[in-house]
Amino acid sequence: MSARRLLVVGGSGYLGRHIVRAGLKQGLSVASLSRTGPPPASIGTDGLEGAEWLTGNAESASDVEKAVSGMHAVVSCLGTPFGTRDSILRLNGEANAAITATAASAGVERY
Repeated sequence: MSARRLLVVGGSGYLGRHIVRAGLKQGLSVASLSRTGPPPASIGTDGLEGAEWLTGNAESASDVEKAVSGMHAVVSCLGTPFGTRDSILRLNGEANAAITATAASAGVERY
């Protein structure tokens, strides 16, 4: 049986890196979707070896569809306290709702 696959949206950010690391420790096959791909080398990347770093936009339906394909679970760490009221609502609310819907349509078991 192949390893369960986990996608962490925003996995190169502070919280996301911890979730990627925890998933890897549990023996999961872990991928991260973020605009930057892998986290910068200037930060602590210990324990992240073996993760798959996908570069993409969490607000792009096609990027999210590709990323959730074949995943058993998705964790979203997408969010920001910065920007205009509209941009915060778009990213924290609308984008996460769209990711949830896409994951459900793709048959993801857990979100």
